[in-house]
Amino acid sequence: MKKIFYSLLFIASGALAQQTATNYDVASLKIENDYTFAEVNNELWMFGNVDQGNYSEYDVLKSTNGDNWTLVSQNSINLWSQIAHFKGKFYSIGGNDGFMTNEIRTSTDGITWTTQATPPFSARRRHSVLVHNNKLFVIAGAGFNDVWFTENGSTWTQATNALSSDFPHFWDATVVSFKGKLILFGGHKSDWGFVDNERGIYISEDDGVNWTKHEFPIEGVNLDLIHTHFIKDGKFWLSVKINPYHKNEGKSLKKQEERLFSSIDGITWKKEANPLNPIVANSGIRTAIASFNNEIISFSQSGPTTTKEIFEEAPFIVPAIDGQFIRQSGTNSATIVPFDVKNLDGSDGLFDYEYEILDESIITCSGFSVENGELHITPSGKLGETKVIITITDGFNSYKESFYLFVYPDGNNYIREMDNKLVATGADLGGILMFREELAAYGTNSYTFTSSDESFVSSSDVSNFELSVLEYFRIQNFDSNVEGETKFTIHATDGTSNFTREFWLKVGDDAAPVSNGTLTDYEWDSTSDFDYNLPTSSFSDPEGAALKYSSDNIPCGLFIDEATGKITGHTFESLPFDINIIATDRYGKTTNHNLHVIADTSVTLDIEDNLLSNEVINLYPNPSENLITIQTNSTAKTDVFIYNTIGQLMMKNSFSSAKETIQHQLKTGVYYVQIMNGNKNVTKTLVVK
Repeated sequence: MKKIFYSLLFIASGALAQQTATNYDVASLKIENDYTFAEVNNELWMFGNVDQGNYSEYDVLKSTNGDNWTLVSQNSINLWSQIAHFKGKFYSIGGNDGFMTNEIRTSTDGITWTTQATPPFSARRRHSVLVHNNKLFVIAGAGFNDVWFTENGSTWTQATNALSSDFPHFWDATVVSFKGKLILFGGHKSDWGFVDNERGIYISEDDGVNWTKHEFPIEGVNLDLIHTHFIKDGKFWLSVKINPYHKNEGKSLKKQEERLFSSIDGITWKKEANPLNPIVANSGIRTAIASFNNEIISFSQSGPTTTKEIFEEAPFIVPAIDGQFIRQSGTNSATIVPFDVKNLDGSDGLFDYEYEILDESIITCSGFSVENGELHITPSGKLGETKVIITITDGFNSYKESFYLFVYPDGNNYIREMDNKLVATGADLGGILMFREELAAYGTNSYTFTSSDESFVSSSDVSNFELSVLEYFRIQNFDSNVEGETKFTIHATDGTSNFTREFWLKVGDDAAPVSNGTLTDYEWDSTSDFDYNLPTSSFSDPEGAALKYSSDNIPCGLFIDEATGKITGHTFESLPFDINIIATDRYGKTTNHNLHVIADTSVTLDIEDNLLSNEVINLYPNPSENLITIQTNSTAKTDVFIYNTIGQLMMKNSFSSAKETIQHQLKTGVYYVQIMNGNKNVTKTLVVK
């Protein structure tokens, strides 16, 4: 397995094999370098650097379940070597032992490694090693595009000294054995060339002697950026980047999209639905993938820990969202995306949809609906970005599809807001601080910087410079031994469009917000709108700064005001439920309170099943096509409210008769009908076919 992100070059140190007793679980793994997987005797083996960030080491681990790992040996093979299991032995080939090497080490147990005779091929790293047609292959890497193989592990034959006359990509090309073919894709022209825009797939049907180039047929796909692959159900699956950052686009940084494709022959390709469980994580997050115990497992590292996810296939036909990253304009305009979910046999089905939005200030769950095989998206109008997760269910099975939504001015320059505000201490700074902002659209930007405390850091000490196609900002000439803080304002313009954003810089420690006491349970009458005011004494900031409020589990249909913590809206969440209210200071530090929501005992509701016989409310037909009839035994005014499953009010009606037929234009789906007649208040589920 190829590593997917290279950040710095490190020199390996020599080491001897050693038996250890160290055990890891997934959460403590730290994938820091190249890694390769092999499944041998019902065990999954991992080769790579996972030892607390020591880049000079290359470790061997094994697991029986993919969750718990035993460290078999440490620093026993060369850094950046590639490993395969061939005829009862592990082969570690090439890599670095201080310099590039062509050394081959073998082992039967992963503990004791024996150095083989020097092979005839040149020293290399970032190459491919794999087993194909009962032969062990070494392909390309380190400026070479040659192909070598052995049938016995010791005698090597050169299949070709050039994969193809038009194949310039030597480093990090990925090669797989699939249906008797060798399939090669990706790679870079040079050691650190990540923007080569290579779309060719090279296929050999004669064990690497001759290679035929096929162009990847889907526009925008770049195969030489971070990608992973696996083979499942007779198909070759490939996850690649769409719209990568590219030098030829000047300062246009189109957001990268990660998409999943499959092929039965390596030539024709089909776009697949993107699973929630990541096959490839975002740029800069290392991801490893393995096929084990009839499962496709990805290991993704974000920060200090590694998470394990199992590839999830849809139990019905889920269309791939065209453009996983959906761009919205800065205005509050709707976007419609084809999203026609079908049963596995291709027939129409009855599906329900729920939405999870990581940043509800950008768009709320009520900003989504699926109507007539279309996904309707209406953002709030606030600039920013958020991940969206759609859960699809047919009542028995469920599946999740995810994508990112961006709301920025169309065609304008902008500065993407950082996830966390900038906070620094003297030890972190050392007098110069650089940070990166990603800019969009074409053209040349100019900047104006303003510091709220010129005596602490002057506006003139902030500057920008371009590195590749990315804009960087530099803050310098401040005394990192003097504590203080200032608010920077960056105003960007291309002469036509403008964008402004602010952040705080602090030298010295910042205390997290404080949660004071506990919150009193909120008693809510579920027939009324939610209206909760967060007591002003609930949170405080030791520095006296304003806090922002959010929640990571707020039910769909409810919204939290980031300035006050007030929660409003309406939800069909079953009582009781909890809402985690999070207070965040301007440096990204947080604390939280839990709000427990219970039924309002002061309100007496007549539950439908317990109504007296002379207090009946009926709704029919159900399922319905375009008409419903509501029958009561009272001529008192009846109010009818119809909501979709995410709490949006779709229509309302009132009448003062005992029976009324109502025409609706509801799309196929499940709805909730709230009927209020006199002192009776019931909610019924309506299915529209």
